[in-house]
Amino acid sequence: MVATHTNMTRTLMGVSASAKGGRKQNEDSVGFELIDDGAFAIVADGMGGGLDGKRFSERAVDVLGERLRAAPARDHSGLARGIAQVAREINGLRKSNPDYHVSGTTLVAAVFQQHEHHTDVVIANIGDSRAYKIPASGPAEQLTHDHIYAEHLIQTGIDSTEAYQHTQALRLTYALGDALNLDQVPHLYTPEPVRLAPDEFIVLCTDGVCKHLSPEQIAEIARSQPPEQAVNELVRAATAAGSKDNVSAVIVGYTYVKPKPSLILPIVGVIAILLIGLGGLSLWYRSVGAQSPGGLPGVAATVTPIATVATPLPPTSTPAVVGPQTSTPAPSVTLTPTHTPTNTPTPTNTSLPTNTP
Repeated sequence: MVATHTNMTRTLMGVSASAKGGRKQNEDSVGFELIDDGAFAIVADGMGGGLDGKRFSERAVDVLGERLRAAPARDHSGLARGIAQVAREINGLRKSNPDYHVSGTTLVAAVFQQHEHHTDVVIANIGDSRAYKIPASGPAEQLTHDHIYAEHLIQTGIDSTEAYQHTQALRLTYALGDALNLDQVPHLYTPEPVRLAPDEFIVLCTDGVCKHLSPEQIAEIARSQPPEQAVNELVRAATAAGSKDNVSAVIVGYTYVKPKPSLILPIVGVIAILLIGLGGLSLWYRSVGAQSPGGLPGVAATVTPIATVATPLPPTSTPAVVGPQTSTPAPSVTLTPTHTPTNTPTPTNTSLPTNTP
């Protein structure tokens, strides 16, 4: 059954959730903001350990947000200039302190330009945080490519199963903090704008979420409940599935708002009712006063307080699927060029290493 919306305005909305998950501290940062005829969403996964990772991810979100607010267009060019500025700033931050030599952050960002019947989305990604499109039915569609060594090996012709058996399979090949030549970063942007229909969503998330929930699970959670509940459920489900990392996500889609009706007629009606009521009260007062020398009889008011009930979030409704654990110890990785993968088994159900090298 297709729901229709009469006399309603369609607009973008975004909700986010972030938790420390299996880590002692949360080094992720997220952001969403409506701007003119569109919006932007950003998710960053800091590396470096302790407060260093948080400092880098927050700085990336802040700098890119500032650039996107000031961008004259909500398109690829505006996003590209913002990413270039972030890359310079984060590299400068790393150089500012010798202790930051392995610090950095991943980043995935989406810029939305709303049209009459759809929204165009341009996306950029550096690292292994991801963007998905959630269609009206079916599994989530991954829109970004992970910048990890296993994917690098696959691009050179290595079989994917063998590539993910490499000892450095899950280590980052690109991340903010390195002195990047952005022209050489593969799959930095989506080749064409992604079209978002009114019954679809965009999900951005860190690897703490996407490495532990399948595309089918992500789509089911995103569609099964309102976004403000679904985003919390994504974080909860990833943690329940065994994620030992920070877990963060943003869901962006449409919401419908009724135009505010005119208040003139309701106000006139209320005034008329009040006048009639006051006239009746005056007549009653005179009648009671004439019959009771003591004036108005006393009336005891009964007040029923409204109970405040805290409704907890629903428990995880989606069975957790444990995916391969991921490791992002540092954005700088000395890659081992080899076409002979090791016999190391694919990491499954193992604890995540910390981001501190």
